[in-house]
Amino acid sequence: MEKAAVYAYKNCVTGKQAVESQIAECRKFAESSGLEVVEVYADIHTRSGRRKLLRESKKGNFSAVIVSSADRIDRNRERFFRIVTALQKNGVKVYFANGGNTVEYFSFLKYCADLSTGRL
Repeated sequence: MEKAAVYAYKNCVTGKQAVESQIAECRKFAESSGLEVVEVYADIHTRSGRRKLLRESKKGNFSAVIVSSADRIDRNRERFFRIVTALQKNGVKVYFANGGNTVEYFSFLKYCADLSTGRL
């Protein structure tokens, strides 16, 4: 069974319940996808858990990260790409509990960029 970490984030100090619901959603996704959750990283209004997730991804204790949606990693597209690229360089796949994976998401973003610049 593939080992996975869960990452949850809420940007306001009253976000504990929202973080808990994200974790539950990710655990449900893991169970239905045959992934074993071995670690949970959660942040409320800080990104210390995300930094720890990135450091720990280098150790090989998990080969996947599950987030409820892409914007939980970061809403800034440039930071999102940097973080996901760093995870992928460490051999870690990223899954979105609300559907899809980073390959599909990157393809979608490229399509949107091409559409907005008139390349399509």
